[in-house]
Parts: sequence; structure tokens; C-alpha cells
Amino acid sequence: YTQAMLLGLLLAREPKSALLLGLGGGALAQALLACDDGLALEAVESRAAVVEIAHRHLALPHTDRLHIHVGDAYAFVRATGQRYDLALLDLYEANGMHRDQNGAGLLAACRARLNHGGLLIGNHWSWNFEEHRRTHAALQESFPGHVLYLCVQGGHSIAFAFGGAVPGLRRADFFARAQDLGLRLDIPLQRLARAFWGQNAEVLQAARLSQRP
Repeated sequence: YTQAMLLGLLLAREPKSALLLGLGGGALAQALLACDDGLALEAVESRAAVVEIAHRHLALPHTDRLHIHVGDAYAFVRATGQRYDLALLDLYEANGMHRDQNGAGLLAACRARLNHGGLLIGNHWSWNFEEHRRTHAALQESFPGHVLYLCVQGGHSIAFAFGGAVPGLRRADFFARAQDLGLRLDIPLQRLARAFWGQNAEVLQAARLSQRP
């Protein structure tokens, strides 16, 4: 799912700032930093021990491009005055997904903190159909008609929620960019890009046609 979330870098418009809610082991943060030398990243993690472990044992770098805040993610988003090109939701506890991860309140707060044309990427996991349904409803409430999904193994549904219109992508260009980024990170990103396109082909085609001159 971490690799799938990186497709957001190909869907956003030249992102320069990102907010990561839920640091965990730091794998997603490290990948984002490696993708673009010009990307500035803020992360929020509720557990100071998790931050320490990520730095000490999991190779998360100390760098001026990464600022980590220890505290509650929802409270941070409501309080910050910053805006971001990307917001990435990956809030998990020992027993599963944090209650705020698919909550309408946090999703709406994130929408308010996106720059024009910004993108929210959420990792939503559950084997429960009703929970999936509630998640989708909450996303549609905050991003009406502007949400695409990629379902991957393990019950993860990655949501890509656009602050504006769904971009009019050209399939060949999208696959080529995925191949280039995947080679740079040594991950099978083009395979994931093809799966994403297949699962959203109708919406992507409509977006492409609507933006033709």
C-alpha cells in the first residue's frame, strides 16, 4: 500500500509541499523525500517512541526537509495555518485503523488545508464492508465526485481525493512517468499504475474528454 500511495506524486500538479499524518516506521516519508529533492514534508505522529525508533533503527533521516510534530493529527490539521499540495493519511494503531482515518471531520479539515489543485491520499483498510461504505461516504462528502480508488492486496483501498477536478491524464504518459519513478525507487510502480487505470478507466476517460479544447 505504501507503493500504491506514491502514485499520488503522478496525479498531483508538481507538488512542493506534503503533510503526512501517521509516520509509522517512516517508509512512506523516506520514499517521498527520495522522489523529489524539492519536496518539503511535514509529518504528525502521536507517539514520540515511534519517531525515535524510525530515526534510530529504520534509517529515517534527520533533514531540514522533514519536520515531525508529535501530537494528535486531527488537532494539528485544525490548528495549522499551512496549506499543502499533498496530504497523506496513514493513521494506524496496534489494533488497526485509527478512528479519525475515515472520519468526516478529519477529511474535511484536510480538504481545507489543501492548496488549489491539491490531492489527499488515504490508506483505508478494513475487511468489513460497512466500514468501507462509511469511508467512501465520508470521502464523497468532503470531495464530491472527485475521488478515485486503487484496491490492493490485504484489504487496503487507497483513495485519491482531488481538491479540484480529476486531471485529464493521457494513459501512455501516465504509464511512462510511473515507469520512470518506479525505476528510480526500485518498485513496480507501472504495474500499480496500470491497475489504477483499470479500476478508474471510465472516470479518467471522461476527465480527459472534458478537458479537451
